[in-house]
Amino acid sequence: MPKPPHLSKHDIAEIDAEIRVALTEIGKPSDVPLTVSREVSTVTDDIEKVEIVATVTDAAGASASAKTTAVAILRVNLAVRHLLAAARFSREVGRLEKEHQGEQLGFSESIFQHAIACVLTTAASLEAYANELFSDRHKEFSDYSPELIHSLWETYKWKPTLEKFELALLQLRKPRMDRGAPPYQKVADLIELRHALTHFKPEWMKEPDEHATISDRLAHKFEGSPFLSEPELLFPRRWAGHGCTSWAVSSAIAFAKHFESVAGLPAKYVVEDMAALKP
Repeated sequence: MPKPPHLSKHDIAEIDAEIRVALTEIGKPSDVPLTVSREVSTVTDDIEKVEIVATVTDAAGASASAKTTAVAILRVNLAVRHLLAAARFSREVGRLEKEHQGEQLGFSESIFQHAIACVLTTAASLEAYANELFSDRHKEFSDYSPELIHSLWETYKWKPTLEKFELALLQLRKPRMDRGAPPYQKVADLIELRHALTHFKPEWMKEPDEHATISDRLAHKFEGSPFLSEPELLFPRRWAGHGCTSWAVSSAIAFAKHFESVAGLPAKYVVEDMAALKP
């Protein structure tokens, strides 16, 4: 069982008050021996909930119990939250497309903004996943000395996201992922789209350069916006539709599942309501 989280003064005061109530109920003084049990459960990957039950029993066997629950934040992680946000942005893009279906000027700033937010947070989720994995490096890669793993991480922490996942497999003595296979390649394409958006450089539509390169890379990966058509390139606008946002979130989840199956690690993207991850 994991160690119970550190309780705040407020939590301790609440527990003491409930125990005193339990003692009063059976008419016993405060020096009666107490039996205390703790049940710890994980709410998310960075929050634990501890339920504490205190029981007092007199010589005749009469007893009373007091129970309280405390929640402790162990460490803030963002990988799952980023992907939940991305899925929400994607669903909003889908909703807006349906709302404006058939309109000649249906492509809106709102669709564009939500699509951009979806791609950026999906890519951020994957990088956060890799970083969180190495935050637990002494546990995950226990076959190596802490000094060696720390030194490797200091070298790799600024490396591209996919290289961090490859380092993890190397440390776990697992096979490398196939860089040409869909799970890896789709995420590589997603990250390139993220880079193009983050480091955006305007170009005249009649004189495309980098915009043409990223458009060619994304061609046939997903359906472009239903409101924009060729000959407009996919990038910088026509990619922005539910076809792309759904592809982005689904690709990240598929990559994570593939990585975890190779690495022998538990699933990362698990939430109480899995529908919240539907793009």
